[in-house]
Amino acid sequence: MNSFNTNINCYSESEALEESSKCLKCRNPKCVSACPLNNNIPKFIGLISEGKLAEARMVLDSTSGFSDICSYVCYSENKCMGSCIRKKIDKAVNIKKLEKYVALNTTPNPDIKSKNNIKLCVIGSGPAGLAFARDALINGYDVTIFERHNHLGGLLRYAIPTFRLPRVRVTAIETELLGLGLKFITKNVQSIEEIPGFDYYFLATGTSKTKSAGIEGETLNGVLDWTTFLSRPNSYNYIESKDVCIIGGGNVAIDCARVASRLGANVSILYRRGINDMPCNLEELNRALSENIKIIEYRKPLSISKQNSLTVENIITKPGEVASDGRRSIINTSEHQCFNYDYIIKAIGSEAEEFDNVLLSKGKVLVDEHYQTNITNVYAIGDVVSGATTVTDAIRHGKDVFSYIDKLIKRKLTRNTSSN
Repeated sequence: MNSFNTNINCYSESEALEESSKCLKCRNPKCVSACPLNNNIPKFIGLISEGKLAEARMVLDSTSGFSDICSYVCYSENKCMGSCIRKKIDKAVNIKKLEKYVALNTTPNPDIKSKNNIKLCVIGSGPAGLAFARDALINGYDVTIFERHNHLGGLLRYAIPTFRLPRVRVTAIETELLGLGLKFITKNVQSIEEIPGFDYYFLATGTSKTKSAGIEGETLNGVLDWTTFLSRPNSYNYIESKDVCIIGGGNVAIDCARVASRLGANVSILYRRGINDMPCNLEELNRALSENIKIIEYRKPLSISKQNSLTVENIITKPGEVASDGRRSIINTSEHQCFNYDYIIKAIGSEAEEFDNVLLSKGKVLVDEHYQTNITNVYAIGDVVSGATTVTDAIRHGKDVFSYIDKLIKRKLTRNTSSN
């Protein structure tokens, strides 16, 4: 059985120096444009090669601030490393591992601006909310986060498996933000009226509600949602030696499968398309396959019934034409096939939960071009706006929203000063 412990897999000093020497210092570094956070990758790698780790950390923190997280969970193979020109010679520079080397051997040291006494409230503490809060604190704002759990992190702490992201790294972010002056209150806020006294509110609650799969019988006993399963995996030790089915083909489905496997279950993933069409990260898929997780492709779940076990009736599909989004469509055949399982985990997507009188559309919060909801001075950040994305994309959105709001507030202050 595989362990829940994280394989740190960090470079030694000599290994980091050797790997950093491979960077080609491209004039037009495609790795930077491929990075959601636009990290100056050649610069921080160059500083590693000079033995200047503190300076390398400053370069990373100037655009990210979350190397403790990104160096573990970013799907860099599809981003910076996937765009590395070095691949044309042999293989990409291991940017992710070099970032981890910096993160584990340095501490953040941001340049904090003086306080401006403007009170910001962030509801939710996932990657987008934390990124927004960190930038706001550094820029002198008074920030309070309301979170229904006892610790900060959101999906970083309560959804991503520990073998992918050690909780000590999430705690490092929490410790840093509290040290920057963050006020943290444990409260499951349902309405702005519950928490008066702030100048601006920012909804960053993510997409924690599992979407309906549209499958008859999906609410039967023994059919689990991915959100509850991943948030407390130790509560599901009873699936040991049981046959467990994961419905879905994305990154969450792979996480569920690998967690269930570590709990001792016999795991299969049902996916309506082919294995090469699965939207999950290829590296994570390969890890799942190496852990003897079975992929049953071209099976589209139609219904679930229960007698002694759970029976999934599937339509057998076949590949169709390539659609405009680049993914191959599927064609339903007239053939059906049934599989029996002890437990089923739905991992087919998520959406935003309802909050106050904020308007939703298709599982996402509606915002205008200024990130504002239909309620004045209530804005929204991250997956709650965009739908489920990656951690790095959520961080990017949090930082973008802060950048915009910071400019907006400063313009208002300038106008008020001029009018006086």
